[in-house]
Amino acid sequence: MVNSGSLEGFIKYIGILASSSAFQFASAVLGEKIHSQDEELEKLQKEILVIKETKRTTIEDMFAANENEKAKQRDSASYIEKLCAIVNEKENRIAEYSQSLEATRQKIAKLESTCSQETAKVSQSTK
Repeated sequence: MVNSGSLEGFIKYIGILASSSAFQFASAVLGEKIHSQDEELEKLQKEILVIKETKRTTIEDMFAANENEKAKQRDSASYIEKLCAIVNEKENRIAEYSQSLEATRQKIAKLESTCSQETAKVSQSTK
């Protein structure tokens, strides 16, 4: 248990100490230091907010740039697919024309052969 006499003495000592000029000076110095640290803390908090906002903006910008790049890649892939389809179509047409050309050459060769034979027959019959 606390002795009531010692408690009263402690309280009187605190009262004397609180009213002394050294305590008031120390209290003023600590008050200024606390005020200075509060200002520094506010300044740091503002800087942190600015950094967070900058970071958020940077991340949003990077996200937007990534989305734009993805859209460009999708557009490029679509364009490449269209070009491949056009190339395939042109190659098919070339193959068809080549077949048609070869068939025509064969017909011409056959007609030339027939003409040669007919010319030979006519030549022989005139003899």
